[in-house]
Amino acid sequence: MIRSAVVVVCLFAAVYSCKDKYEAPVSSPKTGYLVVEGVINAGTGPTIIMLGRSVPLPERTQVKETGALVQVEGSNSSVVTLTEVSNGVYRHAQLTLANGVKYRLKIKTMTGNEYVSEFQDVKITPVIDSVSWTRDAKGVDIFIHAQDAQNKTRYYKWEFEETWQYHSRFSTFLRYKVTPIPNRPPLVELVVNDNGTTIDTIYKCWQGATSTEIEIGSTAKLSQDRVYLPIQHIEQASLKLSVLYSIYVNQTALSKRGYEFFERMKKNSESVGSVFDPQPSEIRGNIVCTNDPSEIVIGFVEVSSTVNKRVFIDNRNLPGWGYRQSCVEPITILNNPDSVLASYFQGQLPVGIVSTKPNGSIDYYAAAEGICVDCTLRGSNKKPPFWP
Repeated sequence: MIRSAVVVVCLFAAVYSCKDKYEAPVSSPKTGYLVVEGVINAGTGPTIIMLGRSVPLPERTQVKETGALVQVEGSNSSVVTLTEVSNGVYRHAQLTLANGVKYRLKIKTMTGNEYVSEFQDVKITPVIDSVSWTRDAKGVDIFIHAQDAQNKTRYYKWEFEETWQYHSRFSTFLRYKVTPIPNRPPLVELVVNDNGTTIDTIYKCWQGATSTEIEIGSTAKLSQDRVYLPIQHIEQASLKLSVLYSIYVNQTALSKRGYEFFERMKKNSESVGSVFDPQPSEIRGNIVCTNDPSEIVIGFVEVSSTVNKRVFIDNRNLPGWGYRQSCVEPITILNNPDSVLASYFQGQLPVGIVSTKPNGSIDYYAAAEGICVDCTLRGSNKKPPFWP
């Protein structure tokens, strides 16, 4: 996704708690500034460039730059064109970059404006040694470990994707069978799932999130090019670690200028919190508009390999984690057409049998609010391909 909102906060931030209106230090064009995010990936894996437009506060809608021509150019006159795979997202499955050649990004928008980043040497990112975690009373902290034995990298940037499995508060082997009736309320019947088994499709689900903060690190002032830094904190009793959690970390080597750019962004986004804090400064990266070099463009495109590592954290290794979905206890309902229909329209779902009649049919059953029974109301029941 385009995370231009982070950049926009840095440029236009006027935190809603402030009493005084914040006026941006530069006037924004009606179309907003072009926001460029991504890395020309010199390693294994796709190159993904995301284009958007900045928007002034209090607007929050992301504006994506569609229909652009996005290319990677080499100093040897080589050109590779990226494909727009979704609005504002441009991708190439695998670049093959030559040794000794410098590369840059070239963008031509539908309005005819052309933008280029600076030609850069290829940077090789060292591997991630490990991703570890520790736990205390406040929750779980996740750390990145990496090092460059040649002491050449010095500047790093990390992004991550989180995925977690969770379960509904109540499992069930009952369901409502709904039959539409023209011009009348539907017929809703209580039925037992095949073989009386738990309905896993509404009990086991997954959610996910991507990093939103700027995670960077530098070893420039250290004798060894070795990093050990926290990149994520998960609060005690969070849903994320209620069953099984995964974090997929991407690491990219930065140039010194690239690091300084993201450092300014990070400082601005974190410091603007009241009228007494420093206001956001104008942020320029390494991208210019060839039609109008004075135009502000937000972003810094590196030419660097990207490395990654995935780890899992199992709830069974977190005794006393304490997550519990807040749900009202199930209520007892008479199994007749009117009561079942009323329960259905109230958004409830059946969770168990309370009693049966002499002939074995269900007399009374228990039902709870749907969100506590059907996990798909909060996420997806599609198991990720990398999930164990």
